[in-house]
Amino acid sequence: MPKYLARSTFTPEALQALRAGGAASRPAAAHALAVSLGGTLECYYLVFGDDDAIAILDLPDDRAALAASLAANETGVVRVTVVKLLTVDDFDEARKRTAEYQPPGSNLENQWGNVGI
Repeated sequence: MPKYLARSTFTPEALQALRAGGAASRPAAAHALAVSLGGTLECYYLVFGDDDAIAILDLPDDRAALAASLAANETGVVRVTVVKLLTVDDFDEARKRTAEYQPPGSNLENQWGNVGI
């Protein structure tokens, strides 16, 4: 099952609620969210720095990860960014593929113009 890193930042209101009631409910909430989408919670940590909490979630697919992000962000008291985690095997497989890319200002851009992307 794919793994995702959920990086969370709490609003001042959420931080006040955590200070008043404690943070013990947060791992349980992350676990319930993952389970509701057919996944599991691997770990949950409160952190300091740019984020207030991080979690590693095992979820069935990218759509489940997006649903988790939407559910948390819609509450308005937490800002969640979900990042798909890739294995070293994923990297090694990707590096074997041939990919063509033309940087901005190249002849390809002039040839195709604005393609609506």
